[in-house]
Amino acid sequence: MDRFRWGIFGTGFVASKFALGLKVLGNHEVVAVASRSQEKAKAFAAGLKVDAVCGSYAEIVGLTNVDAIYIATPPNVHKLHALMCIAASKAVLLEKPFAMNAAEAQAIRAAAQANGVFCMEAMWTRFNPAVQQLKNRVDAGELGEIHLLNGSFGIQEVHSESNHLFNKSMGGGALLDRGVYLLSLAIYLLGKPDYVSGVLRCVEGGVDEQAAITLGWQGKTTAQFSVSLIADLPNNLSVSGSKARIELDAPIYRPSRLRVFASRASVRTPVQAPSNKDHIRESGALHQIHQHLLPLLMAKAGKKVNALYAGNAYHYQAEEVRQCVQSGKLESAIMPLADSVAVMEVVDRLLAQ
Repeated sequence: MDRFRWGIFGTGFVASKFALGLKVLGNHEVVAVASRSQEKAKAFAAGLKVDAVCGSYAEIVGLTNVDAIYIATPPNVHKLHALMCIAASKAVLLEKPFAMNAAEAQAIRAAAQANGVFCMEAMWTRFNPAVQQLKNRVDAGELGEIHLLNGSFGIQEVHSESNHLFNKSMGGGALLDRGVYLLSLAIYLLGKPDYVSGVLRCVEGGVDEQAAITLGWQGKTTAQFSVSLIADLPNNLSVSGSKARIELDAPIYRPSRLRVFASRASVRTPVQAPSNKDHIRESGALHQIHQHLLPLLMAKAGKKVNALYAGNAYHYQAEEVRQCVQSGKLESAIMPLADSVAVMEVVDRLLAQ
């Protein structure tokens, strides 16, 4: 079996997760690493038992034993690094957010298409088994007509000058770090929205710490999302349709279970004078019992479906890259470049409000 060989730009948190995640796959390996800091690159490579530590990003691009490059550098240099790899005909897996804005995203897409080079955003959540189950059920019509998406992604961060999430020039902000997950899932399930609205809480320097987002599709389907860098949120997603509702358990970025609830339309009867049954039904005693039983009933509600992931779940996107590259595909059907551009277009519209 031919091994698929990776070069990695960056040595931060997500680069480590990605590299360690590859161990689940027997035919992937990291062969070269580069960073802005030579010392960090050496330490990172030593931890992975990788021999090749490159003194520059350009050096990795020139290696002949690299099949694809995973770019895990800050968002403000994603375009620069992606175009560097594409110009050298190296397949690219580009960490989310794909770019700083839609114009940069479109430039990356255009370069990949013009040069005939594979390129994909590393939106790992799309490849998660639970998300794939959700997508299949939606496409099969199991939920009926989709009415509403509701979700959140918020984890409280320590505000500091060293935290890039609060640095606008580096691509910080709740939308680019958290919002892109929910926006990407919405576009994956329903396509690009035609209505976009939001309320953002921005601080000095222009960073959006928090956002409430509303999306719409042809006046039929809506989505309501909350994202935050300063508040802990449920971090889940529900998709409600005319036939059923599906909930993805937290955390939204790496779910492992979903719950399916059948929809039951209520039939309202004409108002009549209160009967003896109504007096009993609305008594305080019955409501006391109801309040104690309801949490137990809700805990057992819905059909629970396990969709457990292997390893740390970072490897699914890597395997998609391998399969696409080795079969001659220039884009992934699961994460096409048009969707990456569409996500950034929505982010641009929200930031402009």
